[in-house]
Amino acid sequence: MRPFLFAIVIALVHANTAPTLNAQDVEANDPMPASLKVATWNLEWFFDHYQGDNSSELSKQLSAPSQEHWDWKVQMVASSIAQMKPTILGLQEIENRKVLEDLTKALKEKHGLSYRIAYVDGFDRATEQEVGILFRDGLVEFSRLEQSGPMFRSQQYYNLSKHIVARFRWGNEANVEELIVVVLHLRARPEEAELRQKQAKLVRHWLKDLSRHTSNIIIMGDLNTEEIAGDLHAGSDLHLLMSSISDATDDDLHDLLTHAPDKQRQTHLFLKKQFDRILASPALMEDGPGRDLLFQSIQVLPNLNIRGAGIDDSQSHWERYWQLDPLERDISDHHPVVAEFLFTP
Repeated sequence: MRPFLFAIVIALVHANTAPTLNAQDVEANDPMPASLKVATWNLEWFFDHYQGDNSSELSKQLSAPSQEHWDWKVQMVASSIAQMKPTILGLQEIENRKVLEDLTKALKEKHGLSYRIAYVDGFDRATEQEVGILFRDGLVEFSRLEQSGPMFRSQQYYNLSKHIVARFRWGNEANVEELIVVVLHLRARPEEAELRQKQAKLVRHWLKDLSRHTSNIIIMGDLNTEEIAGDLHAGSDLHLLMSSISDATDDDLHDLLTHAPDKQRQTHLFLKKQFDRILASPALMEDGPGRDLLFQSIQVLPNLNIRGAGIDDSQSHWERYWQLDPLERDISDHHPVVAEFLFTP
């Protein structure tokens, strides 16, 4: 490298290096709250009316047809989120970071709620759908994860085009609690079960490294599984996602939907399915020593999604959604799912 180029590189490195903070200057983490609400919601084509950034015909067809329609969708979603007030909200079927910015603006201006965004571009070119996270506090990092070359060539895994991994931390000194949240949107349709199984194996591989940070791990999102909560079949996509490849069970995840009443587990509006799940690691199910994050309850909230009498047929959503009367137009074909955790003394 020529000397003057080397000097430029050094200058850039120093220009982008944040100053070191001393302990007396600022608290390292956000304060630990009394409780934590973690939610997931597939917003069903949360795409704005601008199609200049869309390339697939499907995404153009299902985008909001006008500014007025888009404003309606944003305001309806914001109103439901304001009633939930989640600390961490994983969203699926969003278009991009811009639509999340529209949503956080509405939450702030209409409801006085401040949310920040964690978002990384995925690569589902067919739908152009993405996932993202809105959060109140606690975030320290977020990213995407990938499989290695040998893993790809083994054909035992399948890439997750729509996912995000976020690490949260609260408290200071002796009272610090961390949480890793993985938001997923797995392959859809029953006939794609084998690909979902390979995606589940990939996530379990990632958990080996993620668990080195903390034993508090949540996987949530639209898993598109055909499995019914409490009736897990060996080798299914959900079983592979929840269970270790080994015979050990101490790192098996818990399906929190099994803690909801039987008749309140349906998360899809008209397919009568339980696609949307929140899975928690064992550490979140047992009260450990000191300050600890502990699961309390879970709810599926159709009341925050269904408007009017509720229109539970596929044509109303997939073919004539924007032709419906706004007073009868449901927000999404998925219901939000919310789990609450306490920070025990």
